[in-house]
Amino acid sequence: ITTTCSGISSPALIVRKVSKGTVCQNDGNPVNQMEKIALQRVNSDGTRCYLSTPRLAFARREDNMHPSATGSSEQGENYALLFQPPHTRYQVENGVQIEVDDLEDHLCWTIVGISKLQYTFFDARTLNDSPPHMPITHFPTLSTSPAYCEISNTLELTGNFSYADPTTGERLLLDIYIGS
Repeated sequence: ITTTCSGISSPALIVRKVSKGTVCQNDGNPVNQMEKIALQRVNSDGTRCYLSTPRLAFARREDNMHPSATGSSEQGENYALLFQPPHTRYQVENGVQIEVDDLEDHLCWTIVGISKLQYTFFDARTLNDSPPHMPITHFPTLSTSPAYCEISNTLELTGNFSYADPTTGERLLLDIYIGS
């Protein structure tokens, strides 16, 4: 996760499906829209933590922390995201005892949109001297250098952001993602 304002990134996170409040380990299936997930960080000592929403997390604490100590307030400030350990328990699956993580709602997120990114790569090891019959991959073509407008906080890009479908010839728009 990277903030758009500062560019600060979190460590790598693992997307885990959550079913009935329990993390699905090694599910292997794609994540679907409107599905509950948890964003897991594995610490150097092997312990697991999950990204939490701070308002709910702090509301559940027993101690009486003042809101200003947590960086949160009712004045529309940004909230820091926190990592919290799960409730763990052991269960037996196929005769083997495994540790599972049970998560409360403040540790779960919902996928509201999914975009698919697909590339076709050229295999340079072939002995064919002719160019490939289909595009190697689709990239936007910029005709001018990107220009940042500080007043409106926008980035102006001029170029070609579409490609012709190799089978139908129909012009298709590329999804453009800008980040660091």
